[in-house]
Amino acid sequence: VTPTALTDMPIVRLIGRTSLAETAAGWQPWLPVLRQWIDEGRTPVFFVHTPDNVSVLPLPRQVHDDLAATGCDLEPLPMIPIESGRQETLFE
Repeated sequence: VTPTALTDMPIVRLIGRTSLAETAAGWQPWLPVLRQWIDEGRTPVFFVHTPDNVSVLPLPRQVHDDLAATGCDLEPLPMIPIESGRQETLFE
């Protein structure tokens, strides 16, 4: 793991565990890194996967909430319905 940003949009891909609690524990060390990057004016992209990806849809919102709880100044996430269970776009 190299938490050194080389671009204005550093990308982190976290492969979690089957347990959502273990997955959340896995991103905790990244929260100060993400906050630092944001404070530097960067726009990090943080992907979260699990081995089966069955319960992965709420995880980005949880990462966002955990990061906001550190005092990081974040815009609220849009409320996008996820009924279809599929992703429309990756980047805007």
